[in-house]
Amino acid sequence: MRLKILGERNTGTNWLERMLTNAMPSVDIVHGNLPAPYQAAFRSIKLVAGERRARPIVESLRDRAFEKHFDRTLGWKHASARAISDNLDRASGEVVVVAMTKNPYSWLMSLHRRPYSVDHQEERRSASLSEFVATSWPTVGREYGPDHYQGPVEMWADKCRSYLDLTSEMPARIVRYEDVLENPHREVASLGESLGVTVDLTGLGERDAAKNDKGSIDDFREYYLSGEWASELAPSDIAAINERLDHALMDRLGYDVLAVAQDRRKK
Repeated sequence: MRLKILGERNTGTNWLERMLTNAMPSVDIVHGNLPAPYQAAFRSIKLVAGERRARPIVESLRDRAFEKHFDRTLGWKHASARAISDNLDRASGEVVVVAMTKNPYSWLMSLHRRPYSVDHQEERRSASLSEFVATSWPTVGREYGPDHYQGPVEMWADKCRSYLDLTSEMPARIVRYEDVLENPHREVASLGESLGVTVDLTGLGERDAAKNDKGSIDDFREYYLSGEWASELAPSDIAAINERLDHALMDRLGYDVLAVAQDRRKK
């Protein structure tokens, strides 16, 4: 059995991948890394051309590399699930997919801080959150989306819909970042049961729940599960996000639409 993890940037996919690799030794967790020579070539191009000039060249090469090595990588993990469904006949062995979602409000805040794999990153970070969600988001070929999304909210929704569609086409399971954060052992055990594989929870690591951040898993639980993140949102941010959200999709995924009320920000 080969297991591919999908999920948008900043949704905890690396953390989940590490846990499943340790807990499911009988399952081939497909990490999706391109062969080492590609990585070396990308670094060389950036050194010669500079980061900004090299970006379109490198991204085009990455797109072609993921296409060529689909059976090895099962596509880019941040892609729409259409990358899997459209190419499943090219994959060897039995393939199952686990897709990770995250509350769109807190996810947008994370993406705003770390808008990687997109152009003009510094400008996106320096914009207000309301401006950020209103800014068009160009895609890369390996993303299996349109040429661009109207904004990151629309990108989140399109990919979540693709995960839901995939569950009716092949063995696929959707997990929420918040549920895994609340109880990693429970969620990993549940995944193992649904896949019919033995799970070893001994020494299952609960640390490193987020990338490039400092703090324990309890810190992340307090921030994400208690709703502390909402205290950083201005009413105008919530209104800008709500205007773009698919409320029916939110309901299907078990997320609440925030009310635009008083200013929640800490003084």
